[in-house]
Amino acid sequence: MKKLIRITSVPISMEKLLGNQLSFMNGFYEVTAVSSDEEYLQRLAQNLGIQHHAVEMTREITPLKDLKSIYKMYRFFRKNKPDIVHSHTPKAGLVSMIAAYLARVPVRMHTVAGLPLLESTGFKRQLLSRVEWLTYRFCTKVYPNSAALKNIILQEKFCAASKLKVLGNGSSNGIDLSHFRPTAVSTAEKMALQRDLQIEEDDFVFVFLGRIVKDKGINELVSAFKSLSEMPADQTYPRPENGDKSHLIQMRSPQLSAADDLRQTFANERNLMNTSGQSVTGLALRQRLSRVLYRKPAVMRDGYGRLNGSSAGAGDYTAPPSENGHVFQAKYPKIKLLLVGALEQEHNPILNITLSEIKRNVQIISTGYVQDVRPYLALSHCLVLPSYREGFPNVVLQAGAMGVPSIVTDINGCNEIVEHGHNGLIIPVKNDRALLAAMQSVVDDENKLQLLQMHSRKKIVDKYCQKRIWEAILNEYREIAGT
Repeated sequence: MKKLIRITSVPISMEKLLGNQLSFMNGFYEVTAVSSDEEYLQRLAQNLGIQHHAVEMTREITPLKDLKSIYKMYRFFRKNKPDIVHSHTPKAGLVSMIAAYLARVPVRMHTVAGLPLLESTGFKRQLLSRVEWLTYRFCTKVYPNSAALKNIILQEKFCAASKLKVLGNGSSNGIDLSHFRPTAVSTAEKMALQRDLQIEEDDFVFVFLGRIVKDKGINELVSAFKSLSEMPADQTYPRPENGDKSHLIQMRSPQLSAADDLRQTFANERNLMNTSGQSVTGLALRQRLSRVLYRKPAVMRDGYGRLNGSSAGAGDYTAPPSENGHVFQAKYPKIKLLLVGALEQEHNPILNITLSEIKRNVQIISTGYVQDVRPYLALSHCLVLPSYREGFPNVVLQAGAMGVPSIVTDINGCNEIVEHGHNGLIIPVKNDRALLAAMQSVVDDENKLQLLQMHSRKKIVDKYCQKRIWEAILNEYREIAGT
């Protein structure tokens, strides 16, 4: 049996990006997983029934440590003589492709699931661009996991078109439709989680899945949700600032009998959003989030966003009187934002004022990292992923498979999974006003939400079934390696 080595920088990427695909491939090849963190990697390999080998790799720019990793990887390849080396993640690609080339491995494959350089500037962008070019130089084949990502690679001139190929409809692993399905979580499980998170049955729940970092659009998401949760009951759309009315996007659709008419309305809305006001980031975002709050929470919360002490519900507030003596009434007192993921402030931090708002706002519930996201999707109405860059986001596939529509930014991967007005909404990148309008539209318009929900799973079933992706990768191995 021929030998196949799959490589990621850290084993959690191996687990989340590939998982049972490695067990599947082990029926056709002798599969070895290579990554950092030997203890974690060993547990993962045992669960998947495959071999493993640990080589420490960093996720930062560390030339001396990288040279050491390349040497260790080279020695491992020379000893084991694999037929195929297939890498994922940028650092694993650089280290393993150079080492595999030096060790004369005949088939050297690298999957590109995103380009961090797209959000970099100056010298750092030049350095990251050079690293990508160097990685592809040592590959026999490069696999962008989306068509748009392939186009970006060609535009950046990292390699020739003949070396690039998108497998299937994109994605590195597809989606397990039996695992992610609307009935995967029982009613009892859902209700138990709602009680734990202080979410009421009639709350409208937005959910974000992923790392809590700047490049995932967390600053814009918290800004938009804050504006929505603090919108006065008598206000339909955000107040114009400095006379600017370009962001007053009419999102509510009329009662239409034909789905085609409603789809056309969505198309018009997207054109409006693409010409809407500029993003509120940096200093402007700080100023917006620093304004005097309309209301203050009546109770304190713990580190997980849950209420402490008082028996008051999550929607209970002490509201200050307005200038005319009337008590403030929120237009959307029954909305929640679930942030499901680990906070990573070391390398890609969100703004401090955003972090403070997450802790202060009782309508925002932060869970930290969770192993199984399905219960959180089951109690949510809409996924929001306002990311700056992606490869082919698994969370959008997972949400769609669970029947949950998505609001995403107009970036590669996201705009291939989501068809605007069909199974979700697409907004401009770094634009919290367009995000606010999109979020408000799905809360306001039940017909719109139901239409998006109706098509969410079907799109995933038709194009991103996991078995099809695995078979496409297996066929590629057989074609390239001659087996």
